[in-house]
Amino acid sequence: MLWRWLHFDPVRFAADPQRSPEWNRGAYLVRHLGHCGECHSPRNALGAAERDEALSGTSDGPVGKKVPNITPDKADGIGRWSGVDITYFLKTGFLPDGDVAGGAMTEVIDQSTSHLTDADRAAIAAYLRSLPPRSGP
Repeated sequence: MLWRWLHFDPVRFAADPQRSPEWNRGAYLVRHLGHCGECHSPRNALGAAERDEALSGTSDGPVGKKVPNITPDKADGIGRWSGVDITYFLKTGFLPDGDVAGGAMTEVIDQSTSHLTDADRAAIAAYLRSLPPRSGP
């Protein structure tokens, strides 16, 4: 109960009126429905996601595996990926260099993102590409 009080904030999604409907849809899918930050964000000593480093990847992800940075950082994130690269990856699991997704992301793609509409995958890409770049682990 103490951990929840310190680290759990059950907020409903609120669209940002300054952003496009596509961006808001992507934000909803990434932050709420898909909860991408649960794997793609580093955690503090108590196991809570580091909000200031959201989506920057972690070297200590599920089952101790490295999880990639999905911010638009050009050095170690997806900053060199186009929107088409992101949507194609979410549909097929193929990275722009021809490699394939691994680990738990394979299951996410097979059971989730490959079944989204093209518009939903494009919304995710638009949202991710709009984030501030953060260097990963």
